[in-house]
Amino acid sequence: MPSLVNIPKNFTAYFGPPGTGKTTTLSHLVCHYAEEEGSDSLLLTSFTKAAAQELAGRDLALTPGSIGTLHSHCYRALDHPTIAESKAKDWNIAFPHYPMSVSHASSVQDSASAGKQSLPDEHDTRQQDLLGDTLLAALNYARSSLRPVPAGDGALGLFVRHWCDWKAQYGYLDFTDLLEQGVKLLRVAPGNPRTLIVDEAQDLTPLQWKLVAQWSQHTTRTIAGGDDDQCLYQWCAADPTPLLAAPSTSKHVLPKSYRLPIAIYDYAQQYLNAIETREPKTWSSNGLPGLQTHATYSWERPSTMLPLIEATLSVGWETCMVLAPCGYMLDPLVRFLRAEGIPFGNPWRRRRGDWNPLHYGGRGMSSVARLLDFLRPRARLWTWAELASWGVMLRQRGNMLPGATTLLTLHGDETTVCSLDMLTQIFTPAALQGALQGGLQWLEGCLLKRFAAAMAFPLRVYKRYGRAALAADPRIIVGTCHSVKGGEADRVILFTELSRMFQQARALGGDAADSVERMLYVGATRAREELYVV
Repeated sequence: MPSLVNIPKNFTAYFGPPGTGKTTTLSHLVCHYAEEEGSDSLLLTSFTKAAAQELAGRDLALTPGSIGTLHSHCYRALDHPTIAESKAKDWNIAFPHYPMSVSHASSVQDSASAGKQSLPDEHDTRQQDLLGDTLLAALNYARSSLRPVPAGDGALGLFVRHWCDWKAQYGYLDFTDLLEQGVKLLRVAPGNPRTLIVDEAQDLTPLQWKLVAQWSQHTTRTIAGGDDDQCLYQWCAADPTPLLAAPSTSKHVLPKSYRLPIAIYDYAQQYLNAIETREPKTWSSNGLPGLQTHATYSWERPSTMLPLIEATLSVGWETCMVLAPCGYMLDPLVRFLRAEGIPFGNPWRRRRGDWNPLHYGGRGMSSVARLLDFLRPRARLWTWAELASWGVMLRQRGNMLPGATTLLTLHGDETTVCSLDMLTQIFTPAALQGALQGGLQWLEGCLLKRFAAAMAFPLRVYKRYGRAALAADPRIIVGTCHSVKGGEADRVILFTELSRMFQQARALGGDAADSVERMLYVGATRAREELYVV
């Protein structure tokens, strides 16, 4: 637990229950102080990049770089050090007994600053299960909690020595180092702001609170927005204690949810009543009736949900979330939706390729982009860039003429339309006829094996719903309760069956049980109109 010395100076806390407009309130405060004291007088920070980007998307008149996570602020202020986690491949070669995932190494390139790194959310770096990931998570939990670093000759102690020696040898900093170095070296917040605003404050760790409290010593005011009832990251040391310990005269509760109707608001109260440690709040629903009902769906038999999913898709704007406490409960649904050609995704977890088969936020060109390039506007032929994107998927034998690959490589970046004469120099006559006719059967029959599997789902979606379904954000959202905090949908199907780990946590009581109730509370309060509890 952080001590009271980590409560920021001149601290004001805004508690924002679900849908009460916390981000809007913070945006209004930003505009007020920017007008009063100048756009360069504020620094905004949040626990996650998604929350920071939401603030940034409000078109606030602030200086560049003044909105970001605490990690990103420290990263820039420390002159863009090399991040150790981005060198996981090198670590795995040097220490094969402590393997680490390399999935986050692909996110280090910052498009706005060549050669510098961009940082994923801290909690995303801890969702791996290799031994090195597990040991690093245990080390960082201790550091983030301001507890002694594990030592000794056990597995964790040995890993700690190797990790620290390896970082020192190459001059790397890991994600937690950014905060520790910030506490050590950055006595004043970057830009020397007069106003420091912290969003999603309930998810800050004791180490982050220490940094915020330190920076607050040199600001006129520190404003935090959050909701302790929505604290979901205690497993990576999140601690809302300083938020709860703010002076009562400095606490403000946003009074009305613009999202939750009466039925869903009333249902969610059972989870709040079960939380032992929380800030009491008085707030209301939006006054509309809404629908909350218990359903007989089964996560093991996802076809039972098909009528509600189809009803959602029959209305052009409605959305439906299917939420579960654990990711494995979503696997049958993901397989079912893929087989049926129903578009789905999770915009709050773009890096989860299994949840975002159409709009995966990873490296390289997506299968959807290649298919859309093939399905060119009928009024023209393909551009060279479009040809290059889908042409690479084809088997050359029987489809491509000699020299075709060279032509596509030479002109692949060009946005000019390729002439019919040039197309006859790239494709065989039969292949060109199939391509010009836009034949999907032809395309499927010509795909290389390594592209066929990835293209199967986009093709099923196109055949069932057309081109628009490929380009638009999916209206069926699949995810865990943790993954959609901050999101909302017209309908929510909430599975409340708990894994053995969550059952044990609930039985233990105290903080462990509180974390389970908060998780289910967050899941239930994503619904704007209808909530189906299973």
